[in-house]
This record gives sequence, structure tokens and C-alpha cells, in this order.
Amino acid sequence: YLDLQDILDTYTLGVSANYSIANIKVNPYARYSSLDLDNSSNKNSLWKLGMDAKTGIFGAYLAYGKTNKEGGIVDLDGSATTGMDDHWRVTLSGTSDASVIYASINAQVTDKLNIALKYSDLNAGTSSNSTDQNEIFVQTSYKLSKNFSTYLRLGQYEVKDFYTADNSDLKSKMGRLHVQYSF
Repeated sequence: YLDLQDILDTYTLGVSANYSIANIKVNPYARYSSLDLDNSSNKNSLWKLGMDAKTGIFGAYLAYGKTNKEGGIVDLDGSATTGMDDHWRVTLSGTSDASVIYASINAQVTDKLNIALKYSDLNAGTSSNSTDQNEIFVQTSYKLSKNFSTYLRLGQYEVKDFYTADNSDLKSKMGRLHVQYSF
């Protein structure tokens, strides 16, 4: 719980667990977060639940989240676990009256090489003011050493804005090469 006097009140409640069922490691979680701005009647909230599982070299992840009509701004920084920004460009954090599904599968091919396929689908707003976003991408990660890693992402991102005058859609294919050395 946090109370910044004359600015905002916020709180979050979360639970998570770790289970092993027949050589499958399962990690379910659930979280509810709320943020009320003192100078506004908007009460932002976001709830999410999800689970990841791993067996042998294979892993899977599935999560669902939802925000209320006022919005999903529930964190003070973009990397907080109270928000929901699990994949690349589709984020529930800061989006009002929205729901999202994140799903992915991956394989740890070697100790250093991981290959993943990730999908995101977000629906926001009412029929008169709505947006749909989805993306699918493949990611190959390679850990060269303890503090030197890289990944390559290639995917497609699509946005359908039903409230625009020309009913326009945005489709883009993108890639990203990320190289990181940590000290």
C-alpha cells in the first residue's frame, strides 16, 4: 500500500505458487492492483492471472488480464509487477476497459540457446470506441556468458482501430536485435 499525500493511493494483492506434478513444474499466480488519483474521480484497476509450466526442455506460458473503464495505470514505474507488459508491443498497463491474453511456448535447445513463439491479443473499449491489437513473434535468445546475452525477435503486429473515420488497420512486420553486456 502506498499513499502519496494529495497525489494518489495505490495497493496491490498477489499470490503465487510453485508445484511439481508428474515431472511438470507449474507456477500459477494472481494479482489485483488499484490506483486512485486524489485530484480525479478515476479509479484505475488491473487484475491478472496466469501460469507457466516447464517439463524437460519445453516451457509454456498463459496469462489473462483485465482493466476497468477508468484505466489500467496501477504502477509507478514501467517494470513493476503490478502492471501487465508480458511480451513485446502489446501491453495492458495504461489501457482502459481492456482485456489481454498472452501465450507462449519455448524450447531450451542447449544451455545457452532458447527458441520461443509468443502471441498476444488485446481488446479494449466499447463498440463505439474500441481497439484490437495482436502480435505474434518468434524469439531466439543466446547467452554467450554469465553477463553477455543477445536475442533476435521477428514478428507481426496488427492494430484495428474501429473508431477511425476510415476504419483503418495497421499491420507491420518488425524485427529487433538486442545485445546486452551487464557489469
